[in-house]
Amino acid sequence: MTLNHRSNDPPTSVMAGRDIESTGLARMQRSRCLRAVIETPGLTAREIEDRTEVKRTSGCRSFAGLGLS
Repeated sequence: MTLNHRSNDPPTSVMAGRDIESTGLARMQRSRCLRAVIETPGLTAREIEDRTEVKRTSGCRSFAGLGLS
C-alpha cells in the first residue's frame, strides 16, 4: 500500500489515508492525473484538476505519487 501521510500527521489523517488507499480511490485518482499529464504535458495543477475532477489536494498533489519523479 502507498504511504500517503507524514510521520507526524494526527491519527485521524493516518486513518483517512489508509482508507482511501484500501478502497482503491487513491490509485484511481493518481491514474487519472497521470493520464492527463501524459496526454497534455504542461498543464497547470488547476487545469489537471478541471480535466480529471480530482482535487489538487487529493490525487494530483505530487508527481512523486504519480511515479514521475
